[in-house]
Amino acid sequence: MSEINKKQIEIKEKTGTRYQSKKLLIDCESQYEYLYNIGFSKNESNIYKLMRWLEENNQINNHTIEANSKIYIPEDREDYIKIISKDAPLVKGAKYTREEFEIKYDDTVIFQHKYRPGKKRNDKNQTSEDMTYADQNSEEIVKNNPSLYTFFSELNHFKSLRESRAQELLHNGISPNTSVEFQEIENRIDSLNNSIIKDAKEAMEWLINFCTKDDSDWETLAFKLYNRFCKNDNTDYKNDSLLNKLFTEHSKTKKCIKEFRERFENYIKKYKYEMGVFDIEDFNNSIYGKYKSEAGVKRPVFGNYFTDGPNGPMLCFHDTQGFDVIAKNISIKNRKFYCKLLFDFYDHFGLDSNDLVSFDRLPALRSGFQGWYILQHFNECDTGCKPFIDHATYEEEVELQIEN
Repeated sequence: MSEINKKQIEIKEKTGTRYQSKKLLIDCESQYEYLYNIGFSKNESNIYKLMRWLEENNQINNHTIEANSKIYIPEDREDYIKIISKDAPLVKGAKYTREEFEIKYDDTVIFQHKYRPGKKRNDKNQTSEDMTYADQNSEEIVKNNPSLYTFFSELNHFKSLRESRAQELLHNGISPNTSVEFQEIENRIDSLNNSIIKDAKEAMEWLINFCTKDDSDWETLAFKLYNRFCKNDNTDYKNDSLLNKLFTEHSKTKKCIKEFRERFENYIKKYKYEMGVFDIEDFNNSIYGKYKSEAGVKRPVFGNYFTDGPNGPMLCFHDTQGFDVIAKNISIKNRKFYCKLLFDFYDHFGLDSNDLVSFDRLPALRSGFQGWYILQHFNECDTGCKPFIDHATYEEEVELQIEN
């Protein structure tokens, strides 16, 4: 095939090579009626061949032309015809076959929730309180959460007695370690610590039984999370098939996924099905409801006690921290756009002071959540309990017919 003549043009706005190729073919056929009559710009093989030529001659990555780029295009009609002719060579000398019509894009993170895993919602550089552990002694816990006074009243009494007795003994030149009375106080404190932990675990286990008594699957999941909490392991909890099933099959999760998918479909159409030019910031603003014309897509929030009563979702997830979405296996083939949306929902299996305030209004649940909080935050003995981030994942396939 004879040499193809080129000329250089400037692309003002970021665009995709498929869209740009179609636009160039439309411009070309508008000048020659017979090209229009044969559907010059509507033939997918023509679009594909010109797209590959543009990418090879301009060192374009991921089928995307950046804004304010200068690119080479065919100079005139004859050059276009040479590129799309039946025997035209493609990149690296490959010959045209129908299988080569597939255009693949890199996997892309299309949404990252502003509430990050393990972090405060108003400061993503700080650890969230419900992810901290072993961070308060008994006096600090009561000061921060007066509702826990009865759990620690006797312990704090003996701690105060230990302090005053130690000072008295030292004043008289006696080492507290040699005092039988002082040792009895120490033993009593150790016993109270063990009793507090035992009572806290019993209260949390009672809470699980109470909230999941009508559903064995939720009971199983709740105890799996509780047992993980009691293993002194705060690494992320993933790949639990039961957790994935119960979380993603819940009506509130389904609503979130459905609304997110529909919004994505609208926006990928807006950007001409070109994933390389898909404006993630624009899309994220839409998800957060920053445009008056579009409602936001809300993360799943479970278990309003006053409307739903005590239940497994309220206990296991309650107020989901957030979710991320990756578009994978993105391609265009046979005038169809394909991808998989991989949702990663994440939550904190832990409590903060605000949780205690919320559940303090519910006498039936109060002691169970108080026990949970104590197991997580008490630092005067090893409770063996740590909060963790749990994940539920879901894949949603997207297939769209590409419109002209």
